[in-house]
Amino acid sequence: MRFLVIGCGRAGARLAHTLSVHGHAVTAIDSDPDALARVADTSSITAVRGIGFDHDVLINAGIQHADGLAAATGFDDANVVVARLARQIFRVPRVVARVYEPRNADIYRRLGIVTVSPLAWGVDRMVEALEGAE
Repeated sequence: MRFLVIGCGRAGARLAHTLSVHGHAVTAIDSDPDALARVADTSSITAVRGIGFDHDVLINAGIQHADGLAAATGFDDANVVVARLARQIFRVPRVVARVYEPRNADIYRRLGIVTVSPLAWGVDRMVEALEGAE
């Protein structure tokens, strides 16, 4: 499968590497060359420098052929813009956005965007561990 990962911070770079190890074709997009360096050592990941919600950058990265897109920048608003573009304009079948603010995640889910909220997920796992759930 072909995936785009927008944002090459720790989470985005790890996601890109993991998808690549699983045998997928991965294109990573970030405007920061230092962030792109996190995926540069992997020949199976194509690195594209640019703004992740720029139409031309997305076209050049191959979004029109993507099977999925993960918006993993450090900014909720940017992630949601990219996710909505991917779903509504480019008709990417699988789209997920990382959202830091749990309240935003609820709003974006109502807009039809699949979200992952590390804060909410982490707190839920900590409660389970403290309460003895296995």
